Amino acid sequence: MKPLVNYCRWQRAKLRLNGRDKDSVWGWLVFLAADSAEVTRPFRFSLQTRELVLDPGEDEERIQLDEMGIEIT
Repeated sequence: MKPLVNYCRWQRAKLRLNGRDKDSVWGWLVFLAADSAEVTRPFRFSLQTRELVLDPGEDEERIQLDEMGIEIT
């Protein structure tokens, strides 16, 4: 889970966990908008592959993280 925590630090996001099983964690990433409003994005993070899926569903965004939480392009 360390890559996800580091990713949140780099992105200045708060991590709100909603659940966990042996393979993944899920919940919301909370960003602070310019007008001080909170913007939440649901996510699912695979603990084995370090793949972060933002907005799971039709318009999902998949991000592969390295062990330090940095996006791999």
